Amino acid sequence: MAKKDKKNFLVLGLGYFGAELAKQLYDLGADVVAVDQDQQIIASLANDVTQAIEMNPADEEALKTLGISDYDACIIARGSNLEDSISIAATLRELNAKKVIARAVSKKHGKILSKMDVDQIIFPEIELADTVAEQLVSPIIYDKIILKDQSEKESVARKDPYVIELFNITNQIGKSVKEYIGNMPKGTKLVAIHRKSPEGEIIITDFENETFQKDDLILVWGPNLRVKELE
Repeated sequence: MAKKDKKNFLVLGLGYFGAELAKQLYDLGADVVAVDQDQQIIASLANDVTQAIEMNPADEEALKTLGISDYDACIIARGSNLEDSISIAATLRELNAKKVIARAVSKKHGKILSKMDVDQIIFPEIELADTVAEQLVSPIIYDKIILKDQSEKESVARKDPYVIELFNITNQIGKSVKEYIGNMPKGTKLVAIHRKSPEGEIIITDFENETFQKDDLILVWGPNLRVKELE
């Protein structure tokens, strides 16, 4: 049974993703009840969550004993067995779960779960694959941060989130920073230059008389599609 004094979560399925998620939630101060039918996994996780329970997450009768409606969110972390995932989602809804979050291993899996009124669907493997693929195809990108827009309505209408990207700028060595700024795509902005010097790493924000040097990295802000034009 979940406690009432702080955020509490039920994590169903403790493969690598489920176990790591359960431990991180617990480390962040939440109460976490973790469930799996594997005795060894339960034993290994016993000290890293509030309670670890050896139980088949797909067992409807067993789930009824957990006080499902008391949790802030119930997370279906197992995804390899599509039938079990769907069955668990249906049971959680029948037991009046406040919020159901489910891991999907494919876009088809995600579409099926969305029809089960799952509140949030996560694609850890797909998201990781997308990130790796983008880095392989566009190695010039050093790092990327997607920013949440202050207005959700604007963000949905625009369908183009704002990002901050850190670029390697070796193809601009010796060239004028001011001239580069003048040729940047509309809506993008050069925020800073990250430069290594004999004195250590420095951040430059005054570009008036600057030229690009070897190993400079530039921090660029703007709509995702516009920023991609810089690649």
